[in-house]
Amino acid sequence: MIQTDTFLVAVVEERIAGAVQVRVNGTAGYFGMLAVDPTLQRSGIGRALCEAAEDYCRSRGCIEMTLSTGSVRRDLLPYYGKLGYKITSINSAPEGAPFTKAIEIVRMAKPLKLS
Repeated sequence: MIQTDTFLVAVVEERIAGAVQVRVNGTAGYFGMLAVDPTLQRSGIGRALCEAAEDYCRSRGCIEMTLSTGSVRRDLLPYYGKLGYKITSINSAPEGAPFTKAIEIVRMAKPLKLS
């Protein structure tokens, strides 16, 4: 993924505080693998990374932002909902996916407004 996608990194006091994967596919942007240092969660870094991913995609002509998460992380759905994302589909994980238990993939999206 490092060879094909972009990763945005948040740095706090000279150390990595979080990161997010970003991809552009035509007019749709995508972000995934959002991660924040557990000791810095709830400090706004996750929101800032999401906004940076949206800005990155918007600046490249995207009019929609998408994401996906596993159903085992139901706690993330309200978080992304507060950021304006709505569920667009829930599907079974692909056959042969490397998960230890069956999960569903939750896809979410929101329109990107021009800034």
